[in-house]
Amino acid sequence: MKKNRLLNLKEKYLDGEKLFRKYYEMGEGRTIVLLTEWAIFEGMESSKGNKPTEMGVWKAMWRWASMKENQSLAWKITSEHSDVSHAQWVYDMKNVKIPTAWQHDTRAKRERFMRQNGWMNAES
Repeated sequence: MKKNRLLNLKEKYLDGEKLFRKYYEMGEGRTIVLLTEWAIFEGMESSKGNKPTEMGVWKAMWRWASMKENQSLAWKITSEHSDVSHAQWVYDMKNVKIPTAWQHDTRAKRERFMRQNGWMNAES
């Protein structure tokens, strides 16, 4: 079951990078509600073929940004469209975005994810 779940995340039913980029391109008026409406308009679907939900969109974009191979690009996109400092971004990722996007069952699982993806040593 776990293996299938990970495969689904890699198939990009909701393209996390596309959602992440669009979110920041929206500028100061950006919201997850507007991003979800945009995803529906674009014809994006959940892994079950349903219309995207706000939580599904939130999880897709922040899961994408939290993966080790995407961090530098995610930071680049963020810094081009926002005044947030790198330290604040890392803090938000570690304490808000990653916990809510992944919802690990235990602290140990969350810490293992953060270690494997380079967040434990990231400066915040």
